[in-house]
Amino acid sequence: MTGQSDAELHDILSRTKAVAIVGFSTNPVRASYFVGRYLSLRGYEVWPVNPRHAGTQVFGRRIVGDVSYQRP
Repeated sequence: MTGQSDAELHDILSRTKAVAIVGFSTNPVRASYFVGRYLSLRGYEVWPVNPRHAGTQVFGRRIVGDVSYQRP
Protein backbone atom coordinates (compact mmCIF):
# COMPACT_ATOMS: atom_id res chain seq x y z
CA MET A 1 0.00 0.00 0.00
CA THR A 2 1.00 3.58 -0.50
CA GLY A 3 -0.07 4.73 2.93
CA GLN A 4 -3.06 6.84 1.92
CA SER A 5 -5.71 7.37 4.53
CA ASP A 6 -9.28 6.20 4.08
CA ALA A 7 -10.32 9.81 3.49
CA GLU A 8 -7.72 10.22 0.71
CA LEU A 9 -8.80 6.98 -0.95
CA HIS A 10 -12.46 7.99 -0.69
CA ASP A 11 -11.63 11.32 -2.31
CA ILE A 12 -9.77 9.65 -5.19
CA LEU A 13 -12.54 7.12 -5.81
CA SER A 14 -15.30 9.72 -5.62
CA ARG A 15 -13.57 11.77 -8.35
CA THR A 16 -12.74 8.77 -10.55
CA LYS A 17 -15.11 8.07 -13.43
CA ALA A 18 -13.15 5.52 -15.48
CA VAL A 19 -11.12 2.49 -14.40
CA ALA A 20 -8.90 0.19 -16.48
CA ILE A 21 -8.73 -3.37 -15.20
CA VAL A 22 -5.44 -4.76 -16.52
CA GLY A 23 -5.45 -8.55 -16.66
CA PHE A 24 -9.23 -8.70 -16.83
CA SER A 25 -10.65 -12.23 -16.88
CA THR A 26 -13.87 -13.26 -18.63
CA ASN A 27 -14.30 -15.97 -15.98
CA PRO A 28 -17.07 -14.78 -13.59
CA VAL A 29 -15.39 -16.47 -10.61
CA ARG A 30 -12.22 -14.40 -10.95
CA ALA A 31 -11.75 -11.28 -8.88
CA SER A 32 -11.05 -9.06 -11.90
CA TYR A 33 -14.42 -10.00 -13.42
CA PHE A 34 -16.28 -9.44 -10.15
CA VAL A 35 -14.61 -6.07 -9.54
CA GLY A 36 -15.31 -4.96 -13.11
CA ARG A 37 -18.95 -5.97 -12.86
CA TYR A 38 -19.36 -4.31 -9.48
CA LEU A 39 -17.84 -1.02 -10.67
CA SER A 40 -19.81 -1.00 -13.93
CA LEU A 41 -23.07 -1.47 -12.01
CA ARG A 42 -22.14 1.55 -9.90
CA GLY A 43 -21.68 3.85 -12.86
CA TYR A 44 -17.95 3.63 -13.46
CA GLU A 45 -16.66 3.46 -17.04
CA VAL A 46 -14.79 0.14 -16.91
CA TRP A 47 -12.08 -0.57 -19.50
CA PRO A 48 -11.24 -4.29 -19.40
CA VAL A 49 -7.69 -4.93 -20.65
CA ASN A 50 -6.50 -8.37 -21.75
CA PRO A 51 -4.78 -9.13 -25.08
CA ARG A 52 -6.08 -12.71 -25.05
CA HIS A 53 -9.72 -11.53 -25.07
CA ALA A 54 -9.29 -8.31 -27.08
CA GLY A 55 -12.33 -7.53 -29.22
CA THR A 56 -14.86 -9.52 -27.19
CA GLN A 57 -17.63 -7.76 -25.30
CA VAL A 58 -18.31 -7.70 -21.58
CA PHE A 59 -20.62 -5.39 -19.59
CA GLY A 60 -21.44 -3.62 -22.87
CA ARG A 61 -17.78 -2.70 -23.38
CA ARG A 62 -15.19 -4.14 -25.75
CA ILE A 63 -12.14 -5.71 -24.11
CA VAL A 64 -8.99 -3.99 -25.34
CA GLY A 65 -5.54 -5.54 -25.78
CA ASP A 66 -3.46 -2.88 -24.07
CA VAL A 67 -3.74 0.38 -22.13
CA SER A 68 -2.62 2.49 -25.10
CA TYR A 69 -6.03 1.95 -26.75
CA GLN A 70 -7.53 5.18 -28.07
CA ARG A 71 -11.25 5.85 -27.76
CA PRO A 72 -13.10 5.85 -31.11
